[in-house]
Amino acid sequence: MRSSTPLRLPRSPSSLSVATRLALATVLVVAVASGVAAWVIVHQQRNRLIEAKRIAAGMVVDLLVGALAPALDFDDEDGAKQAIEGLRSNPDVVHAAAWSAEAAPPIAELTTGSAPTTPPRPSADATRVSEDAIDVERVVRAPEGGTVGQVSVRFSLAPENQRIEAVRLRIGAGGVAFSAIVAAILIALARRTVVAPLARLTAATRALERGERVRVGVSSGDELGRLAAAFDVMTDAIVEREVLLDAARGRLQELFDHLHEAIVVFGPGGALGEERSRRASEIFGAACAEGASVVDLLYPPSSAAPVEREAFSEWVAIVFDAEADWADVVTLAPAEVTLGRGGDEERTLALSWVPVQSGGALERVMLLAKDVTQERRLELAVATRDREHARQIAVMRRLLAGGGQLFVRFLEGSRRRLDSAAALLDAADGDLDAAGVEAMFQRVHTLKGEARAFELTSLEKDLAAVEVLLGELRIPARRQELLADPETLAVLRSVLARARALLDAAEETFVAESPIGRAVLEQVTVRRGDVDRLVTLTRGAAPAIRELVDSLASRPFGETASALLEEVPRWAERVGKAARVELEGREVGLPPSLAGALGPALGHLARNAIAHGVEAPEERARAGKPPVGVVRISCSLPGPVVVVEDDGAGLDEEALSTRGRSAGTHDAPALEAAFTPGVSTAAKVDELAGWGVGLGAARAELAQVGFEVVAGHGSGGGARFEIRPSAKRRSA
Repeated sequence: MRSSTPLRLPRSPSSLSVATRLALATVLVVAVASGVAAWVIVHQQRNRLIEAKRIAAGMVVDLLVGALAPALDFDDEDGAKQAIEGLRSNPDVVHAAAWSAEAAPPIAELTTGSAPTTPPRPSADATRVSEDAIDVERVVRAPEGGTVGQVSVRFSLAPENQRIEAVRLRIGAGGVAFSAIVAAILIALARRTVVAPLARLTAATRALERGERVRVGVSSGDELGRLAAAFDVMTDAIVEREVLLDAARGRLQELFDHLHEAIVVFGPGGALGEERSRRASEIFGAACAEGASVVDLLYPPSSAAPVEREAFSEWVAIVFDAEADWADVVTLAPAEVTLGRGGDEERTLALSWVPVQSGGALERVMLLAKDVTQERRLELAVATRDREHARQIAVMRRLLAGGGQLFVRFLEGSRRRLDSAAALLDAADGDLDAAGVEAMFQRVHTLKGEARAFELTSLEKDLAAVEVLLGELRIPARRQELLADPETLAVLRSVLARARALLDAAEETFVAESPIGRAVLEQVTVRRGDVDRLVTLTRGAAPAIRELVDSLASRPFGETASALLEEVPRWAERVGKAARVELEGREVGLPPSLAGALGPALGHLARNAIAHGVEAPEERARAGKPPVGVVRISCSLPGPVVVVEDDGAGLDEEALSTRGRSAGTHDAPALEAAFTPGVSTAAKVDELAGWGVGLGAARAELAQVGFEVVAGHGSGGGARFEIRPSAKRRSA
């Protein structure tokens, strides 16, 4: 990541300066104002000139009427023409005409310049003003008052229009000159008071863009001065922000670099950004450079997974335009990828995807890749060991099902071979001869074959390594060369010690899987008929012989009770509960009579614990108990004494007493009512309880072989049933 990103200000296209634009605007305003003023002045001047011309024209026509009145009254046509002809001296008269009262056409007419159309005979006094002429019309009356004729005179306005046009030109020229002067003054003022400060402000922004810390240097109290002061404050804030951002970037980069994840960021199209952690550079190398493709990063073109590469490429192409929620989209992304598959540098990465959004839109995606190569290798190793262990357990169970003496003999023989090999090393004292190497080779090879037969894979691999080492020693041993390499002998001793430890572990697994515990290591197969005959023949024998015979005839307690390890959880599951069995004293021997009756009795007691004692998981949670109930079954000497105890709710003495009275046991203790036929505290009959038969049947079966069962409360509040020899048997 870069330590600093300079401020980027947009550059505006070339345009007119503020002063020029202000001057042009001013000229435009002055021009408009001058134009309006000129129009008003010219209009007023024209109105004054035309009004004066109109008055003068009226006076001329009135004089003409006075001269025409006698001529028209006496029908003096020559006098009328003479009067009209007198207007020729007036340069403004362009046409004049006089009509007598009787004649239709004019009796006298004057035309100057181009001949205008003769106007119609006037009917009244009137004065009409047009754009270029003034028409004055009069009715001529005799002194007595009668109408003797009419007269019409047109006066040209050309001189006035010329004067008005000259005035308009002078005013326009003055306006232009005034505008130019005002514009020049404004440009000069603007350059000094506006443009120069703005130029300094612009230069400061460019310097700020380059990352420099500058001051504008405008100290006026106007708006520009306040703008410059604000810019200086903003500059300080930006510089401070850049310093803080650089520090934050540094801390973030340091944080990235201390994380175990490789972190990269990519945008639309899959192009990588500049942000990356040091771990990313270590894992991906040059492949995580800025602008590279995240697809090539995780699935290089030479990748052995072209289908996965194509699928990931499609995901990258649509992820930024997808309308679905990120939680749905990210499920399509790969969660793990393997780089360099099959090579010495194979690396497995667990992938996480974090969206970087703005305004609800996905802008970038952060990829976090954690190297889980060791974890996956460890998981593979654990899975391999688990499979080996499962195979060993299966073998142990098959051995137990068919008699464990075969495996016990293997353990004994293997230990003898290991002891013999260790003795050879000790006797050689660093100088193994050919005979010693061959003897050790034979023992190791035989032991390896037997380990393979019992699925002891780890032991087999260790012994195979010893075979390789011994094979390398054969040639120098046959040449009678001294084999005094302490390191080699130390390796041999270490592997033999490890082999012994693996044998011990296999023995413990065998014992753990055995229903009779360690007693399985001492079992031998004899015929039951021979044992029964021996018991009969020794009934009157000495106590020591009798005790030995009884021991031979006894059966391990675990042989009778081990079936409950699987049955109790299954029973509990059927009624919506969870329970397990804890078995103790599996090696304790039971008299043959008790061994035959104890199995059914333990089944009755265990079912009773599930049905009446162990609560449902939700009830146990409310009582602060773990969800899985426990049924503890133990056997101990002397006696033997067998105890069945659960961690449930215990025996409901009040309910037992009530049910017992209903069954006719008025004087018996409440706990004794549990053994009464037909008495049960179950709310309904199900496959485990409800008939009130189980406990009574267990007591009856045990009584036949001289044992009794007593009900009570356990230390944890649950029910406790103790099976012990009856008083009669104890006295016997």
